[in-house]
Amino acid sequence: MRTPLVISGLFLAQAFATPAFSLTPEEVWTEWNTALDGSGIHVTADVERLDQQMNITHLTLRLPPDDEGGSAELSLGGITLAPVGDGTVRITLEPDTPFALTTPGPTLRGHYAQAGFVMTASGAPGDTDYAYRAQTLNLRIDEMSGPDGAVQQMQPPITLIADAPSGQASLGTRDRISLTQSSAIDSLRVSVQQTDPKVGDLSLNLMAKTLKSDTESWIDPARVAQDGLRAARHYSSAQSFGAADMQFSLVDGSDSLYLQSDSQGGQSTTTLDGTGLSYDMTASQTTLGVRGSDIPFALQTSIGQVRAAASGPTQPQDSPQPFSLTVGLDQVTLPDIAWAILDATGKLPRDPISLTLEMTGEGRLVANDQPPEITALNVENFDLRGLGAQISADGAFDADPAQRSRFGAYPKFTGQLNVRAKGVMSVIQTLTSTGILPPSVGFSSALYAGMFARQVSGPDDLATTLKVTPDEEIMINGQVISP
Repeated sequence: MRTPLVISGLFLAQAFATPAFSLTPEEVWTEWNTALDGSGIHVTADVERLDQQMNITHLTLRLPPDDEGGSAELSLGGITLAPVGDGTVRITLEPDTPFALTTPGPTLRGHYAQAGFVMTASGAPGDTDYAYRAQTLNLRIDEMSGPDGAVQQMQPPITLIADAPSGQASLGTRDRISLTQSSAIDSLRVSVQQTDPKVGDLSLNLMAKTLKSDTESWIDPARVAQDGLRAARHYSSAQSFGAADMQFSLVDGSDSLYLQSDSQGGQSTTTLDGTGLSYDMTASQTTLGVRGSDIPFALQTSIGQVRAAASGPTQPQDSPQPFSLTVGLDQVTLPDIAWAILDATGKLPRDPISLTLEMTGEGRLVANDQPPEITALNVENFDLRGLGAQISADGAFDADPAQRSRFGAYPKFTGQLNVRAKGVMSVIQTLTSTGILPPSVGFSSALYAGMFARQVSGPDDLATTLKVTPDEEIMINGQVISP
């Protein structure tokens, strides 16, 4: 009676010791080809099979043609796929290998290198998980050539270095091609040092710390064949970074320009699909510095927060589509030298400057080589504050692309803009009294304010309503100023 129990126990232990899913290098390579081919990317490579291990060399990826018929091609080095013995596959790269990126414009050639790179694939064919880590991943661009064949050597080369990258990804190829991944990099460094006889000596150094990214994308292979890659893809990402800094210099003989900036962190989100793009970015506690041969004093300013956001269509459409644009600068401090020039006597408030612009509308992309057709433009919010003054505005305009405006070579439009200014006249008077602005500016400002503005709560709280009628008459505060 004990023998069957022992045998059953051995079989049970073996069942638990063997993974529920087991991958082979051949299955991983097949899945890669399925994902790339379904995305419209043509793959060629030399494959050597040694026992169960696969050595892939001369790997080339040809991207599908763009709207102008041009295509890009990426040539990479070697990749090795080997079974580990526990049902997973280990993926390794060569320590240093050349690459070439050929586009309809420039062609880039260089090397990419790695130290301590390890990637493991697990799961099942069609639903595979990947995990990787490395000490460093380096990219180096050694030369650049144009369509005319002229080659420019990058001396020293352009370099990009990622320290301690790591990440996880899930690749699915069953119903559609889907990829979900998250990654982290301790620091990312970019260096460009170039000399151009026509421009001068250029230097650019960037560094960002604690980069994180979460992305999700999928592609419908059936739509790729029918409508192209851009119409068949969906991509969304959320990214963030910690402290970052940049140094830029351009020197040409006695002429020079130096820029420096740093930020304490930021984040961005992006969504892209077959109909449109949405992007939102913020950066916090940014400082900017500039000096040069034409700038007698070093200038430095700080910005509490920078924000840029936009959304809109990415492909030509038959009907107008919504779009939006947001720009924000919060808590902008002026350099001390600027205050010394603008207001040496200290009559103006030293409060920081802030700007908010939010616009929406509707428009249509006609073709890649033509400007978009704007059918509606709304100023949702314009707010500029600083120096003790505030200017705000909102309004909406409609346009008819089928009719030409009598004011110029653009569509006929109609709408209204509401503007309000508080404390602006006081700022103009102060700058006039200190000699920054000529007396004629102060006089004409008061004259035009009396003609085109109305008082709201006092002489320095003014409002103006600008209206364009369906006949394109321009009216200010109800009075026609153009026939």
